[in-house]
Amino acid sequence: MEEKSDTLVNLNEDLHFLDDQQHFIWASEKDGYKYLYLHKNNGELKRQLTKGNWVVDKIEAIDQKTH
Repeated sequence: MEEKSDTLVNLNEDLHFLDDQQHFIWASEKDGYKYLYLHKNNGELKRQLTKGNWVVDKIEAIDQKTH
């Protein structure tokens, strides 16, 4: 996976590999706020997990039953 920006890419520690060993969750500010995204291990975006006029501060828990 690669993330680019003309201005700034904020580095973070919000990378979480799921137990299925096929997906991971990554936090990014590419849409203006720090949101969470579910990706396949090959980097392909599966879907955006959070959205709104707020940022994700931290991940408290991950429900791995549905994704």
